[in-house]
Amino acid sequence: SLFNANMADRGAAADPPIYIFDEHNEAFFFWHKARRDGFIDAPLDLLHVDAHSDMGQPSALAQSLYPADGSQDGEDLEYYRQLARTQLDIGGFILPAILNGLVRNVYFAFPSWRNHTVERRRVNVCSLFGEGKIVRTLKASSASNPRVRKAFPDLKSFHYARLPLEMVPVNRKVILDIDLDFFA
Repeated sequence: SLFNANMADRGAAADPPIYIFDEHNEAFFFWHKARRDGFIDAPLDLLHVDAHSDMGQPSALAQSLYPADGSQDGEDLEYYRQLARTQLDIGGFILPAILNGLVRNVYFAFPSWRNHTVERRRVNVCSLFGEGKIVRTLKASSASNPRVRKAFPDLKSFHYARLPLEMVPVNRKVILDIDLDFFA
């Protein structure tokens, strides 16, 4: 389910969409659809409720995360549908969503049975030469280096928090992403 920063502009009748699908990487496509439909007008925080972080780096992609025409507003949904299905996998679709300007920060809410420790950190994500094909994470301290900025012009910084569900901040607009394995 998605909550938009401008829901008031859409009227009370415009409920945020709820998408149900089999493969978790398809979320990437549906988030683009929500942007195209006006439910995401700026990067939103992601509340990722799952037994797995899904923060893996995709291997080298055959096609760019960025459409050739430079648009990223979700106009070419078929492009994003194919990208999600053929280039991304269930463990590596969140970093591309950050690069595409859909997600601002990530709150990974894990189930108690996972016994994870709480973690908060600043992370950079980018693609080599801004081409959107080789996605990498970099240490937060490297963001200010001019050479890094030149090699990775699409570098985006975000906050990552791994928390139990009861510790997730409330009263914020989010993309809510739930994987049923959280309840396993």
